[in-house]
Amino acid sequence: MPVVGARRIRDAQIISLLAQRLPVEVLCISDQTDTPAIQAAAEAQFGANVSVSCHPLDGMNLFTFPLDVVRPHFAKGYSHSIESTLKSRAKPGDLVWLSRLRMGKYMGLARKLGCFSILDEHQVESDLLLDNAFTKMRYWPQGVTAAQCAFYEKKLSTTADLVVTASPIDASRMEKLAPDSKCQVVPFAIDTKNYLGASDPNRTKALGSLRLSFIGDLDYQPNLHAVEWIRDELLPRLSSALKNEKPIIQIHSQARGMEGLAEKFPQFDFRAYSRNEELVDQLRDSVATVFPLRYGRGNRIHILESMAAGVPVVTTGRGADGLFLKPLVDVCIAEKPDEFASLVLRIAREPGFRASLSENGRRMVQSRYDWAQSGSAMDSIFTKLGISASKP
Repeated sequence: MPVVGARRIRDAQIISLLAQRLPVEVLCISDQTDTPAIQAAAEAQFGANVSVSCHPLDGMNLFTFPLDVVRPHFAKGYSHSIESTLKSRAKPGDLVWLSRLRMGKYMGLARKLGCFSILDEHQVESDLLLDNAFTKMRYWPQGVTAAQCAFYEKKLSTTADLVVTASPIDASRMEKLAPDSKCQVVPFAIDTKNYLGASDPNRTKALGSLRLSFIGDLDYQPNLHAVEWIRDELLPRLSSALKNEKPIIQIHSQARGMEGLAEKFPQFDFRAYSRNEELVDQLRDSVATVFPLRYGRGNRIHILESMAAGVPVVTTGRGADGLFLKPLVDVCIAEKPDEFASLVLRIAREPGFRASLSENGRRMVQSRYDWAQSGSAMDSIFTKLGISASKP
């Protein structure tokens, strides 16, 4: 809480869908101790059908250390607090939904307790890490992590009753890695009502200059590489085309250390946000958002956020990976710097084109990528597992 950022939005989507069908108890890894405040925030977001408890990770343990050696770094550590809570609360036939590989270590316990286990591996981490490893020499250690991850993913996905991914292409990647896994797609989605009213599609310029936005935390390497590309490839082309006008690039981020980033990238205007309403307000003067990802798959939620706010998007095929969007209708897609800059300038200079992208993008997200639209996918999971929903 609050529900901001791709991972939290994905988790909130699943919690919201489950809470409409069953009572939900959220067990999260956290050192926070103010459980009543967190519970109040959860009830405000999801209703009284959701309860939350926070559990710290254990210290170094000689018995779990050998397992941590083969796990990827982000899946290491164990919480006996979560274990004891599951043992005391879970009953045969309950559904244990494990969010990403970090929580996969509790799958064996869930199955011993007679529960259905679902691994929500919305993007195949080993495939993503392997892709990253070949981009730059300094990233090659991610190849080792990718091998660890592939071993762990395959083991867990074969054991789980279902593996949930966020797009058909991610499901095909998982099925290629683990042919015996059973995959179900629950598409990425956002709560679109939180993003209304950001952009005026009739605006030609903002604050006397072309204003663009990029959304993403720069502690994620593909995002950092994208921002470097904006600085080195896109910004010079826009400056040349605009002559006397200076483009303004806003970087919207939740990451810490914004002061250091501002020093590294003095060309950009850094904006921190902690709530969706703040992000929407910051996007208000943007002519477009740009997501020039060359590798990684970390911007799909942010693309949907921008479209829901009515702000046109220019991205790469990698950035829009797994999203069903029509080029030049819902979104603009380009790979080469000149093509990318040309599309940005077209959006800025052609009000009709910009208004069309804005309206079509908003409608697409509302009709296909709103939380409510993914309810049928959740119903399909319940049907496959033979679970009866008891809607509150």
